[in-house]
Amino acid sequence: MVFGNTQKNISFIIIFAILIPAFLAANFLELDARKRRSRKRRSYNPEKTRNMAMETIEQSDELSHLVNYGGGEYPMDSISSEYLEGEDINELELEDDIVFDMDQLTDIYIAFVEGYDTDEFLTASGISKKELMDNIMDWLGTPYHFGGTTRRAIDCSAFVLTMFKNAGNIRLPRTARVQYASVGIKIDREHLQFGDIIFFHTQRYAYVSHVGIYLGDDLFAHASSKYGVTISSLNSHYYSKRFIGGRRITEKDMARLSLNKK
Repeated sequence: MVFGNTQKNISFIIIFAILIPAFLAANFLELDARKRRSRKRRSYNPEKTRNMAMETIEQSDELSHLVNYGGGEYPMDSISSEYLEGEDINELELEDDIVFDMDQLTDIYIAFVEGYDTDEFLTASGISKKELMDNIMDWLGTPYHFGGTTRRAIDCSAFVLTMFKNAGNIRLPRTARVQYASVGIKIDREHLQFGDIIFFHTQRYAYVSHVGIYLGDDLFAHASSKYGVTISSLNSHYYSKRFIGGRRITEKDMARLSLNKK
């Protein structure tokens, strides 16, 4: 009997010796699988997440206002490269073959003021042409900085935004991309008028990456990556081949974007 019991005990020990490790191994594999699934669920693309967040913010006037005006002097510095604005300096230096003479601009400005016709006192949207030109002249020479919004440094879309805010008391969207997508009506190059906003594709990261204000005679004001706030020619090889199109602010835009709107 003792021998029989011993055999049974040995059998139980062998069974447990086989089953317990198998049980532990199965549980370990299941736990490992759960961890892998959990890690898979938690993984994400930070760049995509930031872009989606910016898309959402830009749909909200209130949030967009807080981000674009309350984030310090250079609130756009941390934004994804997809939103990068300005020209490619290396290509700009090679291809910008028409350097505008500031003395020439002074002569144009004097002629503009002296020949001011009351029939052309306002842009199509009702903004004073003289107010807009005075502001542009006042900001000439301001240094360029991506994300800049002040006289210490400013980027292209903030420059356009500031000019229309000062002259027209309206608030344009902060980025060139959203300005192009949501403001004004489309204008072809041959129909551009003073005060139209013009757009360029100057960065591989974004289709719309640069913006300026058309002045007439194929000239436009903008915040250039190389020269700061300056005047350039649409006939320049660099800008002519990167020109996307123009947008003309309408009276409806003025009402929708007015800073006096309650």
